[in-house]
Amino acid sequence: MSVFEIKTTSEDTVLYNKYGVFSKNELSQQLVDIVLTERGLADIYDLKTFQMRLVLRSLGIGYRCPLNETRVYDSTISPSMHQMLVGTLLGDSYMRHPKEFGVGHSINQMDYLYHIAEQLGDFVSTVEYKELAFGTAVDFWTHRHSILVPYFDRFYSHGKEKKYITDRSAHDLEPEGLAYWFMDDGKFGEYGMYLCVGNISDEEGAMLVRLLCSKFGIMSTFQAHDAAQGYHNIYIKARSRSHFIELIEPHVIPSMRYKLTGEKYPRLCQKNDIAERHISYCAKVGRTVRFSGDKEVENSIKSHSCVISKKELRVQQIKERIRNRCLVSHKAMREDLSEEELRKLLHAGYGDKEVAEKFGFGRTRVKRLREVFGIPTKYKRMRNQVEK
Repeated sequence: MSVFEIKTTSEDTVLYNKYGVFSKNELSQQLVDIVLTERGLADIYDLKTFQMRLVLRSLGIGYRCPLNETRVYDSTISPSMHQMLVGTLLGDSYMRHPKEFGVGHSINQMDYLYHIAEQLGDFVSTVEYKELAFGTAVDFWTHRHSILVPYFDRFYSHGKEKKYITDRSAHDLEPEGLAYWFMDDGKFGEYGMYLCVGNISDEEGAMLVRLLCSKFGIMSTFQAHDAAQGYHNIYIKARSRSHFIELIEPHVIPSMRYKLTGEKYPRLCQKNDIAERHISYCAKVGRTVRFSGDKEVENSIKSHSCVISKKELRVQQIKERIRNRCLVSHKAMREDLSEEELRKLLHAGYGDKEVAEKFGFGRTRVKRLREVFGIPTKYKRMRNQVEK
């Protein structure tokens, strides 16, 4: 068999080249299903990245996933996750980039922060511990992914420096999203309830008041909280408090229920609590998530956390199937180009670079083969002169 051959049927296209045998269907499916880069796919077949790139080019596979997005194995936005994103963006969460979502809270709300991280699954990139002037905080941000762009468009229509509430920001808010808004940035009042909204305009505040009334039947007003700083609240009136609590209570997690009753803040968490909670979180989401900001906590997590992600498991399964010859695609180094094949290609007008790309060789190898066979560098030019 030639060192380079492509066989095409109605079902598949199979490449036979220097590096082995490769099925277009199998490689395409693995790139998409496991969310791989060229390098990740090359590792599965024990090839170098440039070698796999040549294989994909020969098969006409043009799929390319952005590097950040390959880190998210499951990029599905569930209805519950959607409500969490909308609700927390009405609160304190933020997007410092159109593709990146972040949340930060006091250590007292650590359990709530990890609850949000669990909801986001594969999206979370790093959890960070911070010592700030006003206390200790824990925050996280996600990998950058294009599926998050619509949320940026909803809340940052006037630029990424500041959130801006429009009619479309929360038009599909449901009780679950309302609960997240309250858990994120709400508080108990003597008569009614408060939803903190920060430094927003009167127009934005009026829009939120109308939304609560039309969608949930909740009566509220837009009030100044700190006039000097421009901070405001949405005050839920006393006559709507029972209805508001009835709507959100099923979605409020245990550690945040103190906000419904006006009880005291939960106890202050310790560093050991962070390590234990992070290890538990990694086990729930099925992968190891990076923790930074405190070496003691980082070391504790590393010594106890050992989770194989779903993506790593899928890669292992593919490698096992390759070893057992259950797939068409496999690495099998073939013979070099014969002198006859090389002369035929050069005679057809191919240069060293074109031969290298076609067969998956390095350009240097083609040059050495020419030298071994005694084919001069100017072979193509000499052939043209003879033909004339």
